[in-house]
Amino acid sequence: MSALGEYRGAALRLVWWATLAELLLVRIVSRVGIFIPKSGMALTIYRTAIAVGEVAFSFSLFMGVALLVLALAGHRWWAWAPGAAAGALVMIAPGPVPPAGWSMAVALVLCGTIGVMGAGALRAAADPWERAAMGVVLGVHALGYLVSAVQLGWEAFGLPDGAPLVGPALVAGELLAVVAPVLLAVPLLRRGGPGRGGLGAIGLGSAAALGAALLVNADITAILAMYSLGFTLSWSAFVYMIALGLGVPGLVAFVRRDRLRGLSLGLLFLAGYSLGVNQQHLLVLAGWALLSLPAARIAPSPAEEVSPA
Repeated sequence: MSALGEYRGAALRLVWWATLAELLLVRIVSRVGIFIPKSGMALTIYRTAIAVGEVAFSFSLFMGVALLVLALAGHRWWAWAPGAAAGALVMIAPGPVPPAGWSMAVALVLCGTIGVMGAGALRAAADPWERAAMGVVLGVHALGYLVSAVQLGWEAFGLPDGAPLVGPALVAGELLAVVAPVLLAVPLLRRGGPGRGGLGAIGLGSAAALGAALLVNADITAILAMYSLGFTLSWSAFVYMIALGLGVPGLVAFVRRDRLRGLSLGLLFLAGYSLGVNQQHLLVLAGWALLSLPAARIAPSPAEEVSPA
């Protein structure tokens, strides 16, 4: 069994849980911290949560690199290894902020890289709704990198007044990012099957939780949405509630049906929409790299590969 087949499942589960812990304890709790008392038990709990979250962040970064290397070693590395490696090195390398021209080049390289990987991912997807959801996510990521490249190019060439149509493009991309999990839920709604009631309860609970948060304090909820996943909540609140209510059970059903592909796609959702942290870009690369593998399944054992006489 190849190194990819032997270790990919375990590495994917580790990076998934580490990223989820980082999302909850760093991207969310760190923003909640500005609203809590700065003394007593609340401060102790806050500092402990942040410390654990920072460990999870570092671990997810390390495991993300390892997962990307495993994927590079497993399939068609010559097609996108240079872009993935260049992007990963730039993202994890410490140092001052690079000049706008260099950052624009990196954004274009990353856009081309995920485009190649995304094409492979679409070919590997058997379900048409799964393919549609991944196609929308791929479009969202490509749009994000292209907008960044345009903005950086505008700055690099010293053009006045800022790049045009950037704001509308980002708002439109956010709507596409919300549509993607809805598409993922369509097979669940059509097929039904065992456990559908439980998944429905998860979806209703998720939508209700977001609705309650918006009702109690829409401003704080918007801050948390922006900092954690990059959503500005520019569209109607019901749009986001529907997406969450359908997307969460849709992803859970996908993971149950095909754990490796489901968790790989889940990495793209955990990365968020507006990618502001290096680790989020790495999750996007790792997720698309894994999804581009044929059927994204562990390689068969030598015994399974032996054909009958």
